Amino acid sequence: MRVMTARDAEAAASLFGLLMEELKGYVPDHLREGYRRMHDADGIREMLRDRRSVMLVACDGEAIAGFLLGRAEGGMGTIHWLRTHPDFRDRGYGHSLHFAAMEEFRRRGCLKAVIWVFPDAREIVDFYAREGFEAGEAVSGEYFGIALRQMTKTLRAPTPAEATRSIVLLGAAGQGIKVMSHALAAILASIGKHVALTVTYPSSVRAGVVRGDLTYSDSPVEMPFVEEADLLLQLAPVKKADAVKAKRVIRERETGRILSGEYHAAEGEVEELSFRKAALEEFGTPLMVNMVALGRLLRHVGVDIEKVDFTGSLPAKYLDRNIRAVKYGYSFRDE
Repeated sequence: MRVMTARDAEAAASLFGLLMEELKGYVPDHLREGYRRMHDADGIREMLRDRRSVMLVACDGEAIAGFLLGRAEGGMGTIHWLRTHPDFRDRGYGHSLHFAAMEEFRRRGCLKAVIWVFPDAREIVDFYAREGFEAGEAVSGEYFGIALRQMTKTLRAPTPAEATRSIVLLGAAGQGIKVMSHALAAILASIGKHVALTVTYPSSVRAGVVRGDLTYSDSPVEMPFVEEADLLLQLAPVKKADAVKAKRVIRERETGRILSGEYHAAEGEVEELSFRKAALEEFGTPLMVNMVALGRLLRHVGVDIEKVDFTGSLPAKYLDRNIRAVKYGYSFRDE
């Protein structure tokens, strides 16, 4: 068992191709082909350059007997793909890869491990159940043409400092930052968290910036004004005076493209997603941007959305559509 290197890319890509063949019948052909293109040798080498990646191989002599592709960030370790070669099955390589990944996730400070599985692929579901994963929320095939179920495994309890988290939401007037901030606070409160929220509004000095500062914990928290956030959601460009430092940043992709001159890029690990494009293509209006983005926030926070009663948390007007947008944002892939 060892860390994958660039020299393993060709063999790993070949084994990934075999995995896609085995998933025929579970995953539509066009998705399998897309996954295959993303995980060719060049794609795997690109993943290896990302310091958040956790990529392992199991070896049998000189042969690659199995691989694991994952990622560790924000206190969560995610297994994207794990598979052993058909010639090396039933020798414990899958368990060994899983065990090594859990150890690496813990070393990087992760509290929880997560994987999304195909519910009908019983072999895969049963494997992770034996390894201590529990079934979480399910996502229907309504949007992606494929059903998925999340499985999670607790790696360790959080320290008191880790148990208190801060989130900042930034956007322009009209992007629904106030609505999203209050909805997020209500959802966290509904699952037993102590929550404090402040929202600041546009002025001539701030040139239309709306900001929500939210802190939550299992214990009482003070009213926040966050200097460095655990998580930042940014839906619009902001000037330097309004910029926020954060450990992790979720940013509207269009915002990233126009950062220059007077506009300031947020600090931290950045994930760019096309929320506006998703809202237009899936719901026919940019007004759903905030609900799609809220879904992504809930995923990063680790909320099981299938256990959330959104009735008291989301705007009553167009409630069903708002819920669908949140669930879409929770799971969508922006390739």
